Amino acid sequence: MFKKKISAALATAMLVSTLSTYIAPLHAASLSGMEATVGSSDLSAKGTLAPVNNRARPNPAQYKYHQDELAAFCHFGPNTFTGVEWGDSYGNTPPGELFTLDQDFDAETLVKTLKEAGFKKLIVTAKHHDGFAIWNSAYTDYDVANTNYKNGNGDILAEISAVCSKYDMDMGVYLSPWDINAKSYGYFDANGDPLCDGKGQPLLDGEGNPFDVERAKNDADYLQEAWDYVEELDVLDYNEYYINQLNEILGNSKYGNNGKFIEVWMDGAKGSGTNVQNYRFDDFFEAIDNHEGDDCLLFGGRQKLTVRWIGNEDGVAPEVNWGTSKKIVDDTGKVINIETGNWTGHYDAGYADGDTWTVPECDARITSGWFWGENKKTPKTVAQLGDMYFKSVGRGSTLLLNVPPNNKGGIDQAIVQRIKEFGTAITETFDENIVNNNATIKASSVRGNDTAYAPSLVGDGSNDTYWTPGEGNTAGSVELDLGSKKTFDVISIEEPIQLLGQTINEYLVEYQKDDGSWTTIESGRTVGSKRLIRTSPISTSKIRVTVSGDFSSVTANEKYDKAGTIASVAPAISEVSLYKASKALEFASPIPDSLTIIDNTAATNTGNWYPETDNKYLNGTNQWGDRGVSATYSFTGTKGYIIGSYANTHGKAKIYIDGNYVETIDTYRSARTNGEILYETPTLSQGAHTVKIEALGLIATEGFAYLNNDAKGMFEIEKAAYTTHEDSKVTVKIKRVGGANGSASVLFQPNPGTAVQGQFDADGAKRVNFADGETEKTVEIATKRYDSVTG
Repeated sequence: MFKKKISAALATAMLVSTLSTYIAPLHAASLSGMEATVGSSDLSAKGTLAPVNNRARPNPAQYKYHQDELAAFCHFGPNTFTGVEWGDSYGNTPPGELFTLDQDFDAETLVKTLKEAGFKKLIVTAKHHDGFAIWNSAYTDYDVANTNYKNGNGDILAEISAVCSKYDMDMGVYLSPWDINAKSYGYFDANGDPLCDGKGQPLLDGEGNPFDVERAKNDADYLQEAWDYVEELDVLDYNEYYINQLNEILGNSKYGNNGKFIEVWMDGAKGSGTNVQNYRFDDFFEAIDNHEGDDCLLFGGRQKLTVRWIGNEDGVAPEVNWGTSKKIVDDTGKVINIETGNWTGHYDAGYADGDTWTVPECDARITSGWFWGENKKTPKTVAQLGDMYFKSVGRGSTLLLNVPPNNKGGIDQAIVQRIKEFGTAITETFDENIVNNNATIKASSVRGNDTAYAPSLVGDGSNDTYWTPGEGNTAGSVELDLGSKKTFDVISIEEPIQLLGQTINEYLVEYQKDDGSWTTIESGRTVGSKRLIRTSPISTSKIRVTVSGDFSSVTANEKYDKAGTIASVAPAISEVSLYKASKALEFASPIPDSLTIIDNTAATNTGNWYPETDNKYLNGTNQWGDRGVSATYSFTGTKGYIIGSYANTHGKAKIYIDGNYVETIDTYRSARTNGEILYETPTLSQGAHTVKIEALGLIATEGFAYLNNDAKGMFEIEKAAYTTHEDSKVTVKIKRVGGANGSASVLFQPNPGTAVQGQFDADGAKRVNFADGETEKTVEIATKRYDSVTG
């Protein structure tokens, strides 16, 4: 696909995960816009009761997180200095030889930069998997107090907390349950002998006899008695150690924003070969509740879970994204777990019929690693961060972006600058709502014809008011008349999730053309806390949003109860807003900036072409024609691409370069797709060229893109995806296309999309140098053996 191939042809090559181009399939759009005729003058105050439904809703803390939108992660510890990315065992190496910070930690720059950029919360990794505590802990010597930092008087967590209190930045704490260093982690008797095998089974039963695995499969009491006996023989209790550290942090007023943490992050990761350790979650939660109250958000909180992992580390939520999961209860009705993991590709999409709200949290990294390193400190571009924002916050989730301090205790200036640029781009995009108070808003119907649910409420700037259609209607439209033509490229739709939960199962957004006809901008499924639609600029005076609360179309994989039905409800919209994106966040063309676009209108066209305009096309234009039509593109450079559409009605075409026939292409595909490469020229000599496409059947073109940089060329990764076995290596080919004049340097950084740091060499960044004339280089990514899963 064009977007996949061209996006890889960047000046700085990166390993693009298949996730970045994966789009969850949508239901076929069945909505059609309804005529909106009911306005404010048709309504009166009647005291109509709000619609009733049983949809799950977020609690106030969860709703606040949705409204805050942006949170930051801070990973800092021994890995910052060693270059190791994931949890690792440093054996008996003294902490002072690992954590070698010899300058004051710069919490001021970290927190102030994030706060001014619009981040509302900072989650600090107080203890990562390696077990090192960045505070002065009374329960271990493996902490910052046993390093040379400030002569043993330093406390990184306290320093960050003080600055968060100064700037009123909410705080969360990451305390890894998996701890490689703690001697108490696992089950060992007084002689140091293990009490469990490598598969997680006790070695002894409740009577001290060898454990019978087969009996345990059908005898829950036998299994429980074995675990009770193992825990009784266990000399050191890791759960007690973990709870002590929880109490030590949460119970000390010098930690947190003025002594308060609003989220506790308990990563569920365990690496290959990890000792068996069962966690007493009930006791963990009791400690958290005692200090922070039961409204403290919990990531990894099992039966108390309120924030769920979205399923990848790319900062991307699925197109269809439900904010609800399912409670699992025992025979007494006690909640024993929250069911998550309704996987759609690399996403946890939630359940359409979930009965408990779990904030979908999209964690991601501003660099290629969680921890800072010399080879993994390059920040993502503003465009990449903006893409994360629109695919996380803009899909009903929150964005948790990791910002790693460096080995001097500061933040690299390049990272500081990128955060500022990102914050500015967000502010400039959303500082002016084009709807304002000037729009006249009507609806297809209004509940009770009551002003309490008037269509004008979708433009009043309040999330606590909403429009909903008349009784018995599970679908409806609102139409915004802007008074005159306005230009925008971002549409925001919000639901009153705190009042009604997610009531929208399908949406359609249209704008009216000059001839009065309506054109679709986007159709889709879920809205939730916010749906952001980014498009090419649209100029119109009217926009229409149609929504449905009919859940009969929900597929089985979206339901927790596959056989159950989901009650349809009246949909509700709290806000519809229109914005003009800042330059940095404008809808990105799939064409890299290094290529120049020639529009169809600038081609030499022969025959009867039929032009079309729509934001879904490259440069907003398309033309189609049947047998005999041709389009010739003239350019100066070394490489060109004909862009167009594939479809099941399209046929073949001849290609000519500089007047010479080169080959025949086929533009037939079973499904229509736009923005595709129909033809890619080989590398040509630097100079003037023509590329002609001549139809043998029906074809559609959108334009032409070409490279002209004095034959220096550009870089791409040969394949969109690579597969390899564990404990092996995969060879990745980097290609220089469109010329090879002069030397060039490419930074190759493995950038995983999911939490697999323990399964491959996440620190394998490489600087790849191309000599003059060189067109191909290879690099290797090494994978590791992962004992927990075979194959």
